[in-house]
Amino acid sequence: MEEEYKEQLNLVNAQEMAREHPNTFRVPSEEEVLDFIEAGDYVKLCVDEEKFWVKVTQVSVDNLKGTVDSQLINTPRDVGDEIEFHKDNIFEVRKTRN
Repeated sequence: MEEEYKEQLNLVNAQEMAREHPNTFRVPSEEEVLDFIEAGDYVKLCVDEEKFWVKVTQVSVDNLKGTVDSQLINTPRDVGDEIEFHKDNIFEVRKTRN
């Protein structure tokens, strides 16, 4: 049984942040890279003010799954924990293949 702290995270919508602050906030667009994310790539997500890396394990049309790849301080997740997220939550992408 999963522990209680593994509840759904309130991930920040990176696309919304970029629309609200177009001159100072840049995130990947779907045309640039979001449509090309594959399992094995790394993406940066954010909860409140804590950003962290996730290794993508599964990609569908809109939703993705991955495992936390950063040690978190203020977010109730551990390295290796599975997380589900949407393309709108992605702040940065690091491709593992070209």
